[in-house]
Amino acid sequence: LLQGLSELRDREKYTDFTVNTECGSIKVHKLVVASCSDYFKAMFTSGMKEAGMDHIDLSGVNGEGLRSLINFMYTGKMDLTGEKALQQLEVATYLQAVSAIELCCDYFIQSLNLQNCMDMQQIAVEYCLPRLEAAFCELIAENFKTFSSSTDFLKLTVAQMEAILGSNSLQVAHEGQVLFTACKWLRYECEGSRMQHALRLMRKVRFPIMSYRQLMIAVEGPARAIFNEVPDCLSLAEAGVRFNEELSRQPLVRSPETRIRSDFRTIVVFGGSQESDQTANIYYLYPPTREWKSLGQIRLPQEISYHSSAVINNFVYIAGGESNAVIGYHSAMKTVWRFMPNWQDGRHGRWYRAASMLEKRTDFYLAATNDRLYAVAGRNGNHELSSVEVYDPETDSWDFGESLDNPVYGHAGVVHDGVIYICGGGSMNEYRADLWCMDPSTSQRWSQKPSMRRPRAFHHMSAVGDCLYAMGGYQNLTGEDIVNALSVEFYDLKAETWTEVESMIRPQGGAGVAVLGTKIYLVGGSSWCKTRCSSIDKIYSYLTGKWSKGPCLPNDSMGVSCCVLTL
Repeated sequence: LLQGLSELRDREKYTDFTVNTECGSIKVHKLVVASCSDYFKAMFTSGMKEAGMDHIDLSGVNGEGLRSLINFMYTGKMDLTGEKALQQLEVATYLQAVSAIELCCDYFIQSLNLQNCMDMQQIAVEYCLPRLEAAFCELIAENFKTFSSSTDFLKLTVAQMEAILGSNSLQVAHEGQVLFTACKWLRYECEGSRMQHALRLMRKVRFPIMSYRQLMIAVEGPARAIFNEVPDCLSLAEAGVRFNEELSRQPLVRSPETRIRSDFRTIVVFGGSQESDQTANIYYLYPPTREWKSLGQIRLPQEISYHSSAVINNFVYIAGGESNAVIGYHSAMKTVWRFMPNWQDGRHGRWYRAASMLEKRTDFYLAATNDRLYAVAGRNGNHELSSVEVYDPETDSWDFGESLDNPVYGHAGVVHDGVIYICGGGSMNEYRADLWCMDPSTSQRWSQKPSMRRPRAFHHMSAVGDCLYAMGGYQNLTGEDIVNALSVEFYDLKAETWTEVESMIRPQGGAGVAVLGTKIYLVGGSSWCKTRCSSIDKIYSYLTGKWSKGPCLPNDSMGVSCCVLTL
């Protein structure tokens, strides 16, 4: 359509309006220019005198830029090289040509760097380009150490400082540097006192994620004068001290000030066993290179497998599991650890020992919902379990909840919309197909739902949309004869029916499972027939319904646990 209209304009066919510029006249179609420019649209439709005229004089507008803009209206193409970009932006802004303005903005964002950023920032302000302004602030945040040592840093507006200090992309070694640079900007002598903005900026400093030592240095160091002058700022630092002192409650505090400065969410794998040896390894998936990397120097506090993990507010809890692969579930534990990410680099952090469970458990499911943990069933050296325990971070304590009707181990579980679901598992040497659910917000009682099409244990469960996927694991269809389960089925929560989809590429029981983006990842595990561990990562796309092979773990592992964290 555009090509046809452009050809008609070139031949001056059906043109019904003329734009006179300093570089000559341009014949156009009213319909085209009105559809691309709010200026022309208002002229032709708002009862202005020009609506009845066949021409307009725009000699005050840059003629070359105007001709280029009209060509853009017909072709969708614009030359933005050299100084033409600013020229085009000026004309497009005058004529209120939104699509052309956005194209110019895209060009400026792509051209943005530390050398031209202050000029770009001026353009963003002068022409009211919020996307360019946001890109400027993100560039400064990502290069904060370099830029904050320049004189240009002191020229930033308070609004820009707020945006930069509030960014999750802010690159600093620790939060104390954020406080120091905020104080530096506030104390800079200029017209008018900047101290009136102290509270605005101090609210962007994440005091709770500073270490206790950093907080003490801040209170006695560069921020002391500001705290004395603006007492409300001191209250923010005191809140940071309380956060550091109340360790067990930290996952319950949800605020911008307690968020890690990162938007990198990925899958993290904990522990597992390699044949007869447990491991304390921790790996995370790095999507840009499709590889698993070690989580810095951090390892699990002990070597475990067939444990369970759950996340509350980006704090991951590791509970139970086996400490000795040779004797298996007879070495079940009740210890619980919580990993605290380093706030500036989630690939580092430290462990906190939470209260132990009331019973030793392995081959169980750990759920996180409503700021509580629920340890469901499992087994230990004494017996199979039907009990359910509930952990409250507020009190750092466990209590028994409503038990299942029957003991079960090797079951899979998932939380969907606050409701806990478990399916399958083994009980009394028989693998089951049951599906049970419990909504902690309304009742502690378990309700039975339609069973899976196939019984299985040591399988995997994921929630995607309104569907619960059950995949892999093992089956014992003929009593003692255990075989691999390759089938995959999903439960439609609305229709309350199970449907089978494409089977797995290869067997994978006792693997870790996590959902990232549009894909379900199965990590590690083993084949029952080959009785060996695997490093394979298999990926199921629930958009296409197809399986693909993902990157391999550095080591063969089974009995791992997975979760998604911001690092």
